[in-house]
Amino acid sequence: MLRAELELPSGRPFDVHSGPPPRAYVDSVWGFHPEPAPGGKTRLVVRSRSRNRPRPITRLMDLLFGEPAHLIMQTRQFHNLRTRVGAAA
Repeated sequence: MLRAELELPSGRPFDVHSGPPPRAYVDSVWGFHPEPAPGGKTRLVVRSRSRNRPRPITRLMDLLFGEPAHLIMQTRQFHNLRTRVGAAA
């Protein structure tokens, strides 16, 4: 599991357990779950949840920057993981 709690626009971390969240923030969690697949293979399932505010601004930022960044990041992570698993086999 990975978690990121960031105050906006500074990008500084904040503690969700120390009181109310800042006026503008992003709080995201990613879980990586390997599951058995047919043929003795493994399927990697990635789940994520996020909450943020103010919603109209963070949604726009997510569409313009977050989604493209996630696509690039996950594509590279899965490529690197597949390469490492192949080298180990």
